[in-house]
Amino acid sequence: MPEVGWALTSSARGRGYAHEAVAAMLGWADAQAIDRTACLIEPDNTPSIRLAQKLGFKEYARTTYHGARVNLYERKADA
Repeated sequence: MPEVGWALTSSARGRGYAHEAVAAMLGWADAQAIDRTACLIEPDNTPSIRLAQKLGFKEYARTTYHGARVNLYERKADA
């Protein structure tokens, strides 16, 4: 399944850029009939978790990645 990711410099945060970019990418994915996308977010990254949830991602697992705790989120196109 394709993974979605975003990272912004501190001066660009809070301006809606990530939302706009990820929403556009998800629109493209939906048009391509990609039925499921995922992202992984560290549990303390509240702004990214809020953005993922706003865009339809739901947590489905918790694990470690390169030694760091992460939560896994998925978005299904038909949701």
